[in-house]
Amino acid sequence: MDRSLSLSLMYRDQYSSLTGNPKNFNLSGHTPFYIWNGAIGFQLSNQSIGEFNHSALSLSYNYVMNTDVGFLSFGGRAGGEFTHVNGQSLITPEGNYEGSVNHNDPLLDNMPFTGFGLTWQAGAYFYNNTMEAGLSLGEVPSSAYRLGQATFSRNQFCNAFFEYKYPLSRLSSISTGLFAKTDFIHVQTDVYMLYRSEGGLIGGIAVRGYDSGSLDAVALVIGSRINQHFVLSYSYDIGLSGLRKVNEGSHEVILSYNLNKLVGIGLPPKVIYNPRYL
Repeated sequence: MDRSLSLSLMYRDQYSSLTGNPKNFNLSGHTPFYIWNGAIGFQLSNQSIGEFNHSALSLSYNYVMNTDVGFLSFGGRAGGEFTHVNGQSLITPEGNYEGSVNHNDPLLDNMPFTGFGLTWQAGAYFYNNTMEAGLSLGEVPSSAYRLGQATFSRNQFCNAFFEYKYPLSRLSSISTGLFAKTDFIHVQTDVYMLYRSEGGLIGGIAVRGYDSGSLDAVALVIGSRINQHFVLSYSYDIGLSGLRKVNEGSHEVILSYNLNKLVGIGLPPKVIYNPRYL
């Protein structure tokens, strides 16, 4: 959709200061691929949570079509995931706790162990001047791979979002949206509002959760264009659940890069100067 090379670098420290808290790193990029009427991309990610560390690399392709009401795109992504577990930090292999109760688990090794498996996702996206909408499915059918002496299963998931843009002026707008995600057992939602200006200023607020069982945080977002190519944004989650008593909120930083030049078809022709007209 950008008709240009785009890169994005993201780091998220969730539930900061909580022992074993989730930490996510993500590097992604995409560029037009006009031969197949779409784009190709990649994603490199790493997530650590507790004693688990997941690293993944995937490649993607999406097909773009122009309709009377906007752009419609379909795409897919596939790759591999490498999981490492530090068995030496697990308590269960030692077995004996207080009260002489034996909790030994023969499937958990007390040495580091690893596993490798495949991942895949598919999605659809719609865009026009006033709205955006998307739907994605992952790990359908579900996948599993060996992890030491045990089996690690990846849950199926579905994400959906809708956003509507209200122009304030020729140079600024406010967008409201809903982002919902589910593993087909639980559902989580984010309702948000974002301000964007033509000069690159971004500001907004979001609420995650919709009832006593899912209410998690209020997120504050701010960002700005650094120069012609880079945009930097930061968000901070103020906890609303019981976890707020044992953590210092969540931090997320995103650095985006856009070449801001047409790539491939659509580039202006090379100029050849004729001295006759100089």
